[in-house]
Amino acid sequence: MLFGKKKKEFEEVPVLKPKVEKKEEPKKVVDPYLEYVCNSCRYNFRRKRSANVEVCPYCGKKAVEPMSNRGAQIILDESSNRMFDR
Repeated sequence: MLFGKKKKEFEEVPVLKPKVEKKEEPKKVVDPYLEYVCNSCRYNFRRKRSANVEVCPYCGKKAVEPMSNRGAQIILDESSNRMFDR
């Protein structure tokens, strides 16, 4: 006893570990739409992948192709533009 008081006994306190939440990666969702461009009037539009697109809804011509196939064509068209020859 110290100075007339009882000595307090300390209990062991369990160490709490922080909870680590696992981050779930978002599931990749396939876009149900495909982008198209008309080579005749340059109209851009989207349709479902399941739809069979053969004609342009704007001008009605059969000059439609998916936009994913146009990457290199756009670069070639822009590089052959007269504006860049100066």
